[in-house]
Amino acid sequence: MFGLIKKGTVVSAPETAADFARPNGLLTAAAEQTLPHRDLADPTSVQHLTWSRAGRPYVDFYTVRRGGHTLPQPVFHYPRLLGRTTGDIDGPAQAVAFFLQ
Repeated sequence: MFGLIKKGTVVSAPETAADFARPNGLLTAAAEQTLPHRDLADPTSVQHLTWSRAGRPYVDFYTVRRGGHTLPQPVFHYPRLLGRTTGDIDGPAQAVAFFLQ
């Protein structure tokens, strides 16, 4: 809390994604790509990491660079107080597509 109370060790989000990959035998490095940028005036970008192997469940991980504390999607605009929202990915649509596979 505000740097006053230690709450223990934390694991980064990319490390957590890799931890989900290991039990499925996905031990090789993740495939990495930067998603296409849709708005040249928008300074955000989205990096996509995928751990996969034929016949195994896969792990997808997205990182929004220079974004705010918002749900990435191209339609709704959050208050500026929350920071930038990227339109390079539709977060809710990606989540639904992931669970439907």
